[in-house]
Amino acid sequence: MPPDHIRRPDQLYIWRNAESPPNTHNFKNVELDDFEENYFNATETYRRDSDFYKPYIASELIKKQIMKYRDLHKKNKTRFGVWIVSNCGGSSGAKRRMDLYRNLTKAGLEIDVAGRCFHRDMTPRRGTDAFRNTLHKYKFYFSFENSYHCRDYITEKFYSHGLAAGTVPVVTGPRRENYEAVAPPHSFIHTDDFDSPKALVDYLNYLDSNGTAYKEYFAWRDKLLEDDDFLLKHQLHVTGHCLLCRHLHGIDTGPMSHQAIYLDAGSSRDEGDDEVIVMKTMKEMKVKSIKNWWYDGEDADCI
Repeated sequence: MPPDHIRRPDQLYIWRNAESPPNTHNFKNVELDDFEENYFNATETYRRDSDFYKPYIASELIKKQIMKYRDLHKKNKTRFGVWIVSNCGGSSGAKRRMDLYRNLTKAGLEIDVAGRCFHRDMTPRRGTDAFRNTLHKYKFYFSFENSYHCRDYITEKFYSHGLAAGTVPVVTGPRRENYEAVAPPHSFIHTDDFDSPKALVDYLNYLDSNGTAYKEYFAWRDKLLEDDDFLLKHQLHVTGHCLLCRHLHGIDTGPMSHQAIYLDAGSSRDEGDDEVIVMKTMKEMKVKSIKNWWYDGEDADCI
């Protein structure tokens, strides 16, 4: 990246990152110290406070997946739970989730496991229709992220492998409020809600033996056809590159957009005309310190 004093003034720079802060630091060796203040014009990450919010899966795609497999949860479930993991200790969060799994098994948890961490391939290939048709046989999918309490770091494990496949995701990663901001109500089980591994195992066993209580985790699916925006009420309809493209072309993405903070009333209009909404240009947008924005605002558990 060119130093600030020789960068082209008409060139826009956007900080885009799909990794969590500890993974940015540990795997990519990105310290962010070399960037001057106001070097970047905007941010594009999975964090909801980004200028251009880019979740792991676009909102409309999540909706299409869940609608496509809307009735998978009604099919006969013959297995208890499954976890697929291939990063066993590349970060503190990855080590923590392996420790959590071991403590859960000591407390009596019995689930199927797959992935490189267990030297066992999961067939069929992940992300396919056949894969989801395999997962729907399980009551619970263990969606354990490789980073702990990192804000908004929710990957495809939760959306595609959990919700879309008709299972109940058991999650660890961001705090509960981050999941609640993007997930349907009462659609997941968070490990933070339990005082001990045994308490979580006991609750999962209770749901396994109580069909009525278990089915309550799918009540939100019945509202999908009643309310088109029910699933995505906390998410943007336009995200990532599409949101960026619209902004560059001066298109107002509406009140659902984070870009609402960049809207100003137009000054050149005749009295009596409708108010003109004009996008501020990208050149007017600045991120004072990308390092402070990315690292300093995070949870201590994450860093």
